[in-house]
Amino acid sequence: MSAVAISDIVYMFHNFYLRFIQFARAYSGCIEERTYGMVLADVILRHLLDFAKRSSILFCVWIALIRILVIRNPMSSFYESLSNPFTAYITISGVTLVSLSLSAFKATFYRIVAYSDFNICNSKIKIQAFSYMLHDFFDNKNSLVLQYFNTTDSIVSIIIPCICFPFLTLLLVLELKKKSENRSKMFSSPNDDKTRKFTQLVFYFTLTFFVAGFPLGVASTMMYLFIGMQGFLSIFTFISYILEVLYIINTASHFLVCILVSSQYRETVKSVISCGRHKVGGSGTS
Repeated sequence: MSAVAISDIVYMFHNFYLRFIQFARAYSGCIEERTYGMVLADVILRHLLDFAKRSSILFCVWIALIRILVIRNPMSSFYESLSNPFTAYITISGVTLVSLSLSAFKATFYRIVAYSDFNICNSKIKIQAFSYMLHDFFDNKNSLVLQYFNTTDSIVSIIIPCICFPFLTLLLVLELKKKSENRSKMFSSPNDDKTRKFTQLVFYFTLTFFVAGFPLGVASTMMYLFIGMQGFLSIFTFISYILEVLYIINTASHFLVCILVSSQYRETVKSVISCGRHKVGGSGTS
């Protein structure tokens, strides 16, 4: 979950950059976005956004998959090892490497070019202007290569994981319910309430993940399919902007929901704030 949180924070870096540009323009009256440094910063943050969105979704799916494997096979040492920190490090490293490689490969499709000189803030000082555009290779003849790659990337990285995640979660909830029923038959346990709260938390994350992620993946795919039709491209671009706001709201709300529902999250937050002086209790809803 820490990897998901970090990915979501990185995802919002580009939005922070855009807000910075707006505030700087509002208060100073002038900020040049055509300098090489500003264009390069925008390019890096755009590809970080792509990397973070893909990573966050894949992390969520892997978390659900590992949880269901561990819970369904409690007596297996192999599956039990999947919940160890070493496995988490391997998973995080693998997802990060794959996602970063794809984003770096997509970055090679574009280039920064100098196109003219301009006056800084309408002054007499002239500097060279730069822009970010597709590489010459992806002209009308080869535009389908870019279109197919981006469409496939959206389907594999966003749409398919968003479809798989609810099914994995359903299996997880059914397994938790079965474990709870077996425990209730044997003896009365206070863990039933904790299981119920955890189930509520899982359902919440699944619903918000699907609602925020799946439409965004579809809209992103449609943008690439209609890349040559300006009208449809504009429509799906604006839809993507709206869905990205929903995605950010979903991300920002996770912390509050975890704090309200999970006692273990509250204990962990206290421990972090107190720099470890407050010990996390052995019981709680994870």
